[in-house]
Amino acid sequence: MSAVGFIVAHVRADAAFCVGAPEMEGASHLPVAVDPRTGAPVVPVSGLIGSLRAHAASVRPADADRLFGTIDGDSDGPSPSVVRGLGTVVTVNGAAVTAADVQERAQTAVDRRRGAAASSSFRTSQAVNSGADIALMLEVLDTTCLAEVVELVATWRPTVGGRGTTGMGAATVTALHSGQLDPATPEGMRLLLTRSGPDLVAAVSSTEHRVRPAEAIEVRRYRFRSNGPLLIRGAKDSNGTMALQRSGQFHVDGSSWKGVFRSGCEFAILSAAGARGVEPSLVAVDLLFGTASRRGLLRFEETPLVAARESPRIHVAIDRVTGGASNDRLFTDTPVEGAYAELRITVPYPVPDWVGVLLDAVAADLDDGYLALGGATSRGYGTISVDSSPTATGLGGCLESVLAGEDLATPVPGGFPSGSDA
Repeated sequence: MSAVGFIVAHVRADAAFCVGAPEMEGASHLPVAVDPRTGAPVVPVSGLIGSLRAHAASVRPADADRLFGTIDGDSDGPSPSVVRGLGTVVTVNGAAVTAADVQERAQTAVDRRRGAAASSSFRTSQAVNSGADIALMLEVLDTTCLAEVVELVATWRPTVGGRGTTGMGAATVTALHSGQLDPATPEGMRLLLTRSGPDLVAAVSSTEHRVRPAEAIEVRRYRFRSNGPLLIRGAKDSNGTMALQRSGQFHVDGSSWKGVFRSGCEFAILSAAGARGVEPSLVAVDLLFGTASRRGLLRFEETPLVAARESPRIHVAIDRVTGGASNDRLFTDTPVEGAYAELRITVPYPVPDWVGVLLDAVAADLDDGYLALGGATSRGYGTISVDSSPTATGLGGCLESVLAGEDLATPVPGGFPSGSDA
C-alpha cells in the first residue's frame, strides 16, 4: 500500500439545509434523508464533493478534471478521481442530530395572473436547523496533489443540499486539517493497526491550515417595511394560522422572496417587450432563478423581521346560498404589522449590470403596490414599501440584453453551479 493523503474539513451550516430523501423526490412532502440504522439526518458526501468540484471548475478549470475525474474521457476512456469522499459526521453542539433539530417548511407556487397562490401547488419539506457541524473526510490517492486539494478546500464556500437560491444550505469551512499516511513507516503502520474509520482520518490529519473562503457578491440590498398586515404562513392550529417564526423571531423565507421576484421579473419582461413590440423571451428568468435541471444564479437570503408586532384577524366563510356567515366556519390568522426587513440578493460571481436593473423594476412594483409578499394578498395583505425607492425607467434601455440573457450563458469557466432548484 502506497502513501495516501487525508483531509478533514469542518463545515458549519450557516442556514438551514435540506438534503431530501431520494425516494420521495417529486412528492408533495419531502423529508430529509436519514440514516436507516439510527433515523438521524445525514449529509451524503456526494453532494459536498459536487459542490467542491464546481468550485474547482470556477477557480481552476484546467485542473478540475484531473483532480475529480471525468465520465466522458478521451480515447483512453473515463479518468478516475484523485479525490475520494470517505463520509461525513453531522453534529449539533457536539451531539448527534435528533428530530428536535429538524424543522418543517411549506412552499407554494405563484399564479402569474392573480399574484396569489396557485391551486394544487402547496408542498412541504423538512430541513435541519442552522448551526450544525459537518465533518467532511476526504482521501487524496495521489499525495503529490494533496496541497492542491487543500488549497481548493481552504477557498471553498460550500452549499449543503438543495434550494440554495432561497437562502438554504449556506455554509462556511471553519477548520481544515490534512496529513499523509505512509504504511512503510513505523508510525504509519501503528496508526493502521490501532485506528480505523473517522478516528484514523482524524489522527493522520494533524496539520492545520488557514481557511479563507471567497465572499459572495452582493447584487442588491433592499430595506423593506410593511404597510399593513404581512402573513408568511407558519404554524397552524385547528382554525388559525400563525406568522412564520424561526428561533423565536418572525421571518420571511428566501422562497417567499424568490417567488415574488421571479413572478415580478416575468411580468416586467413581458410588459416591456409588449410595449416595444418585440418578441418576449424569458431565458434570463430561467438563468437567474433556475429550472428543474439547473440551479439559478441569484440567491435570496432569509430575512428576520424587525419591530414586528402580531395583529390577529378574525374571519368567517360565506354561505354561498344565503350570502351570510357559514355555521362553524370561523377562523383566524395572525399576521404581523410594522415590520422592517433587509434583503440581500447575492451571486457567486459577477453578473452584468442589467440584472440589477431588472431587480430594481420588481422592487419598484413592490413599492407601488402592484406586487405583494406572502399569503392572503387578495385580502389586502402583503403590501410593502422600499426605502430609497428604485425606479424601473432603466429597463427599456437594456431590454435587448435582458431578452437575450446576455453574458449569463457562460459567465465563468466551468459553467453554472451544480444542483437544481426544483
